[in-house]
Amino acid sequence: MVDVVISYGREQEPMAANVARALEADGYSVWWDHDIPAHKAYATLIEEKFQAAKAVIVIWSPAAVKSEWVRAEADLARSQQKLIQVAVEGTIPPLPFSQIQFAPLQAWDGTPDHPEWRRVRASLKTLCGEGAEPRPQPMPPPAPPRPNPPATQRRSTVLAAVIGGLVAAAVALMVARQQPQAPAPQPVPINPAPTAQPTPAPRPPPPAAEARLGDFLLPQSSAQPLSPDAIAGLDKAQLRIARNEIYARHGRIFKSPDLAAHFGKFAWYRPVADEVTLSPVEQANVSLLQEAEASR
Repeated sequence: MVDVVISYGREQEPMAANVARALEADGYSVWWDHDIPAHKAYATLIEEKFQAAKAVIVIWSPAAVKSEWVRAEADLARSQQKLIQVAVEGTIPPLPFSQIQFAPLQAWDGTPDHPEWRRVRASLKTLCGEGAEPRPQPMPPPAPPRPNPPATQRRSTVLAAVIGGLVAAAVALMVARQQPQAPAPQPVPINPAPTAQPTPAPRPPPPAAEARLGDFLLPQSSAQPLSPDAIAGLDKAQLRIARNEIYARHGRIFKSPDLAAHFGKFAWYRPVADEVTLSPVEQANVSLLQEAEASR
């Protein structure tokens, strides 16, 4: 099922691509007419996607205001109570859509924390729920290992402790022989202290199934930096799979049905968390794959 459909005027295709890329980075499944297959009738496919989508984002521009298609798509989304409006080039949505709140994105720089884009994300959360793939968080650097003392130093420390113990025992024995013997004290009954029960050691998690190299489009994407030449032969759909398999290795729970179905076929995939932490290498590879998706 598609989460979000994008409607726009033809001259705003670069903006539509930026919006689609930002939505996919938040984990939403996106459809726009850039993805129409050659064998499908345009009107039929539009109606199917609008009926199935949870939200529709309309990008209002001067050309979109004049487009009967964009107006019809906006009216359909409004009637289904799933319309989210954004505007560029200082455009005001036409009547009756001007009576509905919209977010001006002419100053949006593509970042997820821009004030106007945060309004769009809040509306998407209301209509669609949380996305599947939050922005990757940097991993803290590992603590350096503590060096072990040299073997010679350890032996000297142990020998000094043994000699010190023997000297202390000899001095105590000499002092005891010089003092008169005191009568042995009468034993006083006491309640024995309860024996502490040892804490059971935590059981290790069951080992994950071994992954096969053939399960991945880019088997080394979590260990080695990718280069543009390494991904040059991948199409848009393959780039999306390759990007998300980095998250899948860490047990990311996917809300996009197609991603969940794809990775659910592999025994190594264990969905355990909504948020996962990526290494700096993985973060760089995700950014490279996202840029390649946008250029396809």
